[in-house]
Amino acid sequence: MATQLDRRGETRSRLLDAAVDVLVERGIVDFTTVEVGRRADVPPGTLAGYFATKADLLCATVEQLYAGFRLRYDDQLARLRPDLAAPDRLRIGFVMLWELYQDPRLRATYDLFTAARTDEALRDHLAPVVRANSEHLYAVAQQLFGDAITVDANRFQAAIDIVTWAMHGIISSPAGSSDPNADQRALALLADLAIRAVSEEPR
Repeated sequence: MATQLDRRGETRSRLLDAAVDVLVERGIVDFTTVEVGRRADVPPGTLAGYFATKADLLCATVEQLYAGFRLRYDDQLARLRPDLAAPDRLRIGFVMLWELYQDPRLRATYDLFTAARTDEALRDHLAPVVRANSEHLYAVAQQLFGDAITVDANRFQAAIDIVTWAMHGIISSPAGSSDPNADQRALALLADLAIRAVSEEPR
């Protein structure tokens, strides 16, 4: 028999699933807690008992999405053949990360980061989520590709940051709509630069 805690957890999960759907379909501009509650099939006013503000709900939504993306990426990387040369593993990991970046749910979160530029409350809510995600990516990359990394931790983390920022930019760029090969050219160069950045000492 489900306990009150179980039921509360199920309702929270439904609300977050609904929030993801609304964010993907409507974007941040047309994202409303009323629509989230309707899709989650909860009575009016119930949502406030789980998330005090819209920013709380959006942050929890992003946190759940990122947690799922991390599990997916970890699972994919764990399947890499251990006998592959480190540069090959780096390149495969790079491709996997790019495939993850094209997930429409992840792309939908970009609206939040744009909105957070002028929304201090949202920015403060998102900051620890983004930081935790970055730190996880650093740790996973270090564990899997440590034998190919010849630079110090600061340069290594900077390389990862640049890769993720660049991927975000490529996804958001309108260039791909006019040239279907633009993304692939940019990614090929980015992969080469990233591998060189972590395997060569700076001059």
